[in-house]
Formats: sequence, structure tokens, C-alpha cells
Amino acid sequence: MKANSNSKRLTTTVLLLLLIVSCVNISAFADGKEYVIRAKNGQELVLAEEKASAKRSLSKDSILNITSEFKGFNKARNVIKGTKYIQNSAKLTIIPKLAWYNEQSKEYYSQEIMFNLDYPSKNAVILGSVDLAGYKVVNTRATSNCQVVFRIKSKTAFVGKKVHVKLHVIGEQVSPPKSPKTAYNPLKSQEILAVIKSYNNAREHGRKFAYGNNFTYYSSDKVNDKEGSALFECDTFVNMVTGGVRYEDSPYADKSPNLELDFQNFKYNSNNYSWAIDYKYDNAYGRRMTNTSSMLWYYWQNEMVFTDKNQLRTGDIVIFRAPGRTTFDMVGHVAMVEMVEENGEQVPYIYHVSVKDYTHGNVLDRVTLASVFDRGRYHEENAYFARLNY
Repeated sequence: MKANSNSKRLTTTVLLLLLIVSCVNISAFADGKEYVIRAKNGQELVLAEEKASAKRSLSKDSILNITSEFKGFNKARNVIKGTKYIQNSAKLTIIPKLAWYNEQSKEYYSQEIMFNLDYPSKNAVILGSVDLAGYKVVNTRATSNCQVVFRIKSKTAFVGKKVHVKLHVIGEQVSPPKSPKTAYNPLKSQEILAVIKSYNNAREHGRKFAYGNNFTYYSSDKVNDKEGSALFECDTFVNMVTGGVRYEDSPYADKSPNLELDFQNFKYNSNNYSWAIDYKYDNAYGRRMTNTSSMLWYYWQNEMVFTDKNQLRTGDIVIFRAPGRTTFDMVGHVAMVEMVEENGEQVPYIYHVSVKDYTHGNVLDRVTLASVFDRGRYHEENAYFARLNY
């Protein structure tokens, strides 16, 4: 009787939470029991309980890792055939805050918790587990993140308690669309180019740019190094340009050695460009977006990406993927585009921050896009593009 009691208590504690974010209905089988996963627009979400071993001990602070115990998960994944699947995992420790109470179901719902994916994905099956009974994943957003809401019957077991959550996602990897969502606008394109050239003009007039961590990152408040050189990386340059910050309006206009700035005191888009992005904070992302990974996440989230090189225009962004990187969609490098007519053809040049060996000690550089591929570090088949929403 004691073993049965423990098993029953454990079964109610360990919850498998599955959701399919497409129009596909999937049936999976685990231990002979059918688990039905239906899309949100199918108006039914099914919570499945997995039978767990009674021998397993549970502590208050444990994170339950039951992904490997769910025998039906691979079967569910394999229903959608002919696709390349990717995996995302996250461990979250949260103290949920109440958002609202459902009078009909007598359940409390938490505020939304964001789980950002490592890859752009769709048809994602989400497996979640928590260390308190009664929680359920009830919402997701395809492509770039999952938005997780928890619910429970008991308010006292909910408020102010630490909840350890493990999420595991398997979904179909998404490729960018061929064409940009935003139509090319020559006037807006030239505005972006003017911001790009403000930095390049400063370089040509003697401003030094050195590679290194800077005030846009969490790890540093530095603007300049001890010699007064501007600390720049590839994402910093693209961040400044697409944030609508001209060189003369940027902190880098001050050449003081060891100059520092608190990022919270920095302001984007002082010229009020319609296309500029405020990377300081995004409600969906939940924090600043100042490195390649978070910036690319934003471009996917806002449907800015595309693949057709023939539609590349001045002011667009080049995204270089580096297979094996742990960044969002394996992004390794970013750059800004200028289209230049040569011998009757439009040739893409890029402005970017590169390694010291290629730039003679001044890391801000302008080269042809083809030359970057010729160097062999990045390959054309792994590159795609983004266009700002004018």
C-alpha cells in the first residue's frame, strides 16, 4: 500500500506537457497509452501524465528530467516525415506571479514566461516538466520562442514559490523565405548608408577602432581602450547602424582613453529614423539585444530575414552562419551592405568589423562580399540576409 501511495503521488507530481504549434494532429504511444497532441487552433490541448518509477525520490529543489523516460516522444516526432529536426532545451528557475484567476475552472494562471529557442523552428513539440503538481504549458509562439504560462488549483502552492522547469523542444528547422517582407525603399536605403558611412568616414579621418568588449555588452562599460581606440565588434557596428546612431551622435565620437558608459544611459535613434531599432529592451526578448545571437533572434521574430542574393540592396544586413556555434541559428558574423555598380553590374560590398589580420590593426573595414567567402571562414551557402522594416 505504501508503494502504491508513493507511486500515485509521484504520478500526479510528474507531468508531461506536450503541445504542437501547427495544424497537425499527432498521436503518440507510451506504455500502451495514447497521448494526443492537438494544435492551439484545434481548440483542444491535452495534458498527459507519464508513469514514473516509485523508486525515484523527489526533493523540493529537484529538477525533473523526464525527457528520456517518455517512450512515445520519438514516435510523435517521426509522424512528420522528410524534415530536419532540431532540439532546444532550457532549465528555468522562476517564481511565478499571478496574472489572473479563471472562475470557471477555478485555476490560477501565471504571468507569461519566455523561453527563447536556439534555432528558428516550426511544428515544435514541447516537452515540459516541473517540480510542483498542477502546472501546464498552455501557449507557444513558433519560430523564435515559446511563451509559457503555468496554472494550478492552489494559490498557496503557487505564489512566492520557486519552480524549477525543464523544457525540451524538438521541431522542424525553418529556412528564411526567399524574398524580404519589406519592399526596397531607395530613400530609406540611403539614410541607412549615411549612418554606415559616418563610421567609415571617421575611420578614414584617423579614428581608430579596436576589437573588444564594450559598453553594449553586460560584461563591460568600456567605450574606448587605454589608447583611446573605439572598442568595436561586428555586432556593435551593426547594432549602432541599425539603431539609427550616427558616429557623431555616438559615444565613440569622444576619443578619451578608458572612456566608459553605462548602457542604461545610452540612447538609440536620436535622429528619429523610421527604420531604426531600439535594442535597449524588447518585451518579447525580455532584455537588451546587443550581440549577434539576440539581434538575429529579433530579425527572425520580426520577419526581416530572406535568402535571395539577387534581392540584396544597400542598407541590408548579411548574416554569416558558422556551423557548430551555439548562438541563435549558429550566427557567427554580421555586416552591412552597400551595392556598388561595377562594369554595369551591381556588386555587394560590406562594411563590417573583422579580425585584425585582415584590417591592418583597424578593425572597421569595407570589402566585397565575395572576398569574405573567398577567405574560407564563412561559406556562401550558410549566409542569408535581413532587411529593416522601413
